[in-house]
Amino acid sequence: MSSPKLIKSVLNSNRKQSIMSTFDEAYRFPRHHLPKVMKNDKKTPLVLVACGSYSPITYLHLRMFEMAKDHFRENEEFELLAGYYSPVSDAYRKEGLVEAKHRVKICELAVESTSDWLMVDSWESRQEQYQRTAVVLDHFDHELNGIGGGIRTSDGRSEYANCSTDIDSWSGEQKKIKIMLLAGGDLISSFGHPDVWSPKDVRTGRKKRPHMVCAKKVSISCIISLGCMDV
Repeated sequence: MSSPKLIKSVLNSNRKQSIMSTFDEAYRFPRHHLPKVMKNDKKTPLVLVACGSYSPITYLHLRMFEMAKDHFRENEEFELLAGYYSPVSDAYRKEGLVEAKHRVKICELAVESTSDWLMVDSWESRQEQYQRTAVVLDHFDHELNGIGGGIRTSDGRSEYANCSTDIDSWSGEQKKIKIMLLAGGDLISSFGHPDVWSPKDVRTGRKKRPHMVCAKKVSISCIISLGCMDV
């Protein structure tokens, strides 16, 4: 995202006049890099989501995820499963914004050539109206934990973690995936704007963890700020 003022102007605009991007393929939630079984059942399974315009995606956008991965590699609480880019739709109407289907494709090409754990979800890009970030995170919760049923625990057996056996025969239980929004300082600054974020969706959690903002809704876990980035 760019700035709270720009986001507010989008929300107040007549979205019916927007020229929406037409995708060549039907929507399908990407799961090809999402593990089916956990490696460490004692940890909390985690998926990171980064929303933004990505017009175009840059090296820093890719690096942001790698910085987060380094952070969680040293963290004993979470097992990082995968990361998703979620480009905004054409309804965002930022000046110079490339058509959504092209931005999605560019992001896909970028992650395909550089990563084995990052994916691009086009659900937000296909929407006719600008979607609040809280709504986008609800979408991920629905896909990962609703439709997907979370992730299977390995039940302490290493061959499960390596996916070398039939998952239907595994005795591990299904565990809910925690979803975190990976964000720059510009998006964090928008939290004080009621037209951008609904007060019922967000509450600050500074007493619990520094540099993190906890959300009130069950499907949103928390937001990590890794510096200010013009997304």
